[in-house]
Amino acid sequence: MTLLRYYKPINANVNKSKNKDKLNEKDKSLSESDESNLSLSETSLSEISTEEIDEIDEKNSQRSSKKRKISKSCISKRKTKAKINKKGFQKKWLKEFSWLRYDSKEKKMHCELCRFHGINIPFAKEGSKNVGKKSTIQEHNNSGGHKEALKKESSRLAMVKATSNAVNHANKHVESLMKIIYSMAQNNLPLNQFSQLVQLGRALESPNLISNSNSITYENPTSAKDLLLAISSSIEEELWNELNETTSFGIMVDESTDISTESHIILYVKYCLRGFIKVKYIKLLHLNGKDAETIFLAIFSLFESKGENYY
Repeated sequence: MTLLRYYKPINANVNKSKNKDKLNEKDKSLSESDESNLSLSETSLSEISTEEIDEIDEKNSQRSSKKRKISKSCISKRKTKAKINKKGFQKKWLKEFSWLRYDSKEKKMHCELCRFHGINIPFAKEGSKNVGKKSTIQEHNNSGGHKEALKKESSRLAMVKATSNAVNHANKHVESLMKIIYSMAQNNLPLNQFSQLVQLGRALESPNLISNSNSITYENPTSAKDLLLAISSSIEEELWNELNETTSFGIMVDESTDISTESHIILYVKYCLRGFIKVKYIKLLHLNGKDAETIFLAIFSLFESKGENYY
C-alpha cells in the first residue's frame, strides 16, 4: 500500500501575509504623509494668520474708509444742494400767501393785492429782490399798507356779492314777468291788465317778484309790449331752426282784410320733425295788393331773408 499525504501550500499563505503586511505599511505611510501634509498646512495657515492677515485687514479698512469718505461726500453734496435750493424762492410760499406773485425773469416778488388797490409801498410797486427770505414776506403781511389793502378787498367782495344777488333777483323778477306776458298772449288778454296780474302774483306771495317799493318793476304796458316782442322773436328763431332741420314742409296761407281795408296774409307751416307732425304759425304779412303775384312775392321775400335753404 502506498500512503498519500496532502501538504498545504505554505508559500501561498506566506505570500498573502506578505501582501497584507505591505498594504498595511502603505496605509500607514499614506496616513503619515496625510498627517504631515495637515501639519504643514496648519503651519502655513498659522504663518499666514500671523503675518499676512494684518495686511489684508489694513487693506479692507482702507477700502471701507474710502467708501465712507465717498458716501460722506455725496451726503455733503446733497446737503449743499438743498441749502442752495433753500436760498431761492420757494413755490410753496405762493400757496401759503395767495396775494404773492413771483417774476422768474426779473427775480422779484410783489403783492398783487396791494398793487390792485394802489397801495403806495415798494413791495407792491417795485417788488422785492429778497426772494429767498420768507421774513420779507411776513413783514409785508404784517404791514399797515397790506392790512389796508385787505380791508378794501373785503369791502369790494361784499359789494360784488350784493350786486350779484341783486342782479339775480332782478333776473328772476323779469323771468316771472315774461311768464305772465306769455300766458296773457296765449289767452288773448289785453296788455293793460298786465300790472293787475303782477299785483295778483304779489298777493299770492310769489318769491321772485320785486316789491312795489322798488323804483323799477317793469309793470307798465310799454314794458309789457317789449317783453312780448322779446318772447315772440325767441319763438320765431326756434321755429326757423326746426324748419332748417326738416327735409320738406308745407305752407298754408289765409288772406284777410281789417277794418282799415289793409290786406294781410297769415302764414302757417306744416312739417314733420323727429316723427312728430307740427303745424305752427309763422307770421302776419302786410300786402300792397290782393293779386297772386303780390302774395307770391311777399311769401318768397320772407323765406329769402332767412337763407338759401328755404327756396
